[in-house]
Amino acid sequence: MERSDPDLDLEEIQDDLGRVVEELRQEARGGPRLRRGENKLIFQTMKDELDEYPLRAALLLLSAKFGDYDFERLKPAAVGIELLNLAVRKHYPRPGARVQGLKTRVMGQGAREEGRRTKDEASFGKLRIKPSSDNFSLITGDYYYARAVSLGSTFDDTRVVKIMVQAISEIAQGEVESQKSLNKSALKKLASLYSASCHLGALISGVSEVATKVLKEYGLNLGAAYRLTSEMHEKGEPQKFLTLARKALVDLPSNKHRFHLEQLADSIP
Repeated sequence: MERSDPDLDLEEIQDDLGRVVEELRQEARGGPRLRRGENKLIFQTMKDELDEYPLRAALLLLSAKFGDYDFERLKPAAVGIELLNLAVRKHYPRPGARVQGLKTRVMGQGAREEGRRTKDEASFGKLRIKPSSDNFSLITGDYYYARAVSLGSTFDDTRVVKIMVQAISEIAQGEVESQKSLNKSALKKLASLYSASCHLGALISGVSEVATKVLKEYGLNLGAAYRLTSEMHEKGEPQKFLTLARKALVDLPSNKHRFHLEQLADSIP
């Protein structure tokens, strides 16, 4: 059922977003840790990521406003979708990002000449993996994935977890495709987390199927524009997706909830 609640305004959304961020920080603090002196760069990167505006959660909450809005019901999904975003950033850092990946070395003649493996090195087939702070980003990303799905599983509706997992799968496919060409297909897969955010908010709040479809399309195009602008620093192309996002909103009721979604689109340069 769709409704327009006059008591729900932007200020209340900001308060709820603040609660999401606080919960997100608690989740991050509960994850894998390194001693601060081992790698200051990783700690600074984590702080930067947690200081980022929770756009995915904002989309989820704003989408939920078109239905039966209940923040306590929405909070696990809102925190979960932001954890997925952190996980994606750990696993697929953009060029120039201050995130380190897994350090591996293929066993070959050069490695054999170095002598036998030390006891603190792990061997997986021909891969030699040495424990170090370089591995921390991927380990942390795995933790974020697990916690996000765990939060999603608290809902009786199994579609919540399905939506999350589908977004993870599409992002992985998009990352592979984008290595060859950042075409429209690859970019929309990379933006699937934003569509999933809108979908989750609508699903949990009982938004109609027609409005849910509109919100998903809006989120997909907004996400494509946001990723192009904030991460890939492309010019011109984002406006095409923002135009599509704004057009999608025409099919939603003309109220302040829709106005706030329009504001989000306008905030992307």
